[in-house]
Amino acid sequence: MITQRPYFFNPPIEVLSAKVHPKYIYGYKGWLFFLSGFFLLMGSYRLYNVFSIYGSTIQTYYKDELLFPILWLITGCLNSLLSICTSFVLYFRIQHSLFIAKVSIALLPVGGFLGHFFFGNYDDRLWMAFQNGFLANLFYALPAFIYLSVSRRVRNTYLFCGNRLSEKVLCPFCLTSVIPDESERRNKQLICPQCKEIISQINIAG
Repeated sequence: MITQRPYFFNPPIEVLSAKVHPKYIYGYKGWLFFLSGFFLLMGSYRLYNVFSIYGSTIQTYYKDELLFPILWLITGCLNSLLSICTSFVLYFRIQHSLFIAKVSIALLPVGGFLGHFFFGNYDDRLWMAFQNGFLANLFYALPAFIYLSVSRRVRNTYLFCGNRLSEKVLCPFCLTSVIPDESERRNKQLICPQCKEIISQINIAG
């Protein structure tokens, strides 16, 4: 049964052919599901936290200032939305999902640094922002970025989400590594030289 989604979303990766190899790893499950859920919960909690303590923060730290609380609110919201955006694009598999998710994750340490830099009345504001903002966010952003870069499940699940195919494609029918030429990468369709099956979004996704 085909699940209908708006036209700007890629069709969900669901096997329609019985020929697809049972060891072909793909789909929104496993560590990919955990990672996406983690970013959604973390981003939602941070967004709630920013607005829940905004008033008390102004009264405590910014009685005579206006610029810093505004900058802190902006950076706090942006950092929260980056996490939510990562979860959103990974789930819906929109165009350029992996690129958008990686950029969002890469910006998290920067957003954390700015958020802590504009928050509070630290004596050593720069060091506290680096320690509590940049390093704290880098602690989970770096493993997430590496996972999205090297995971076979991620590579197979988002195979058709870019402008072109990657330089090497794993055939879902016989698990043979196929190197498509430039036209095949651009058209996002090729024939496996081993099993002669057509590798395309229509054959793999419904």
